[in-house]
Amino acid sequence: MQHLIFSQATGTRTTTTGSNTFYVIDNSIKAVNMMETFQLDLHGLKQQRLRAYLFNLGLLSLPIVYDILFPNNIIKDSYYTFCGAYILVNLIKDLFVQNTFQVSFDSSNRSIILLSKSLLSKAKQKSIAFEDARLEYTQESSFLIFSSAMQLCFMKGKREVACLQESNNGFTKERIQEIVNYAEAHSIPITVI
Repeated sequence: MQHLIFSQATGTRTTTTGSNTFYVIDNSIKAVNMMETFQLDLHGLKQQRLRAYLFNLGLLSLPIVYDILFPNNIIKDSYYTFCGAYILVNLIKDLFVQNTFQVSFDSSNRSIILLSKSLLSKAKQKSIAFEDARLEYTQESSFLIFSSAMQLCFMKGKREVACLQESNNGFTKERIQEIVNYAEAHSIPITVI
């Protein structure tokens, strides 16, 4: 979809196509805000969190079933403590850990912009210049019945700025692969681990 705005005061015409904005001044086109944005799949994230909460509920109900089947057993007290600690740690992690929900490649400023937030905070923006950026990419692998998820880490020099993991952030495999392909197209170094 293309929008055309003309200002008689300045004699400029502005054309907006998707996420790119072009200014036409004296018949020369100047591109502004050449940005490609990748956002997480909110539906996938909600499904994943629902599965995690159902798993925690099942874990919490195990001691109750265990108490019904085997009364007066010593293990039940320590198991309640383990379940309570496990659920508390997961709750704290969900509330306070910064999750990256948007990755933008700004071609005009030659930078990668990462937006992240936790459930209790506002969105925070981190920026990495193309020249300083490096991506570490871990492909999906499996061993017997165990499988590891696809992971993409954004590095500034040797320091990790943010990580996208298929199972944690709600980004799909296809979306992570699109980010990797876009970074390769802009000559950002990618290390496959």
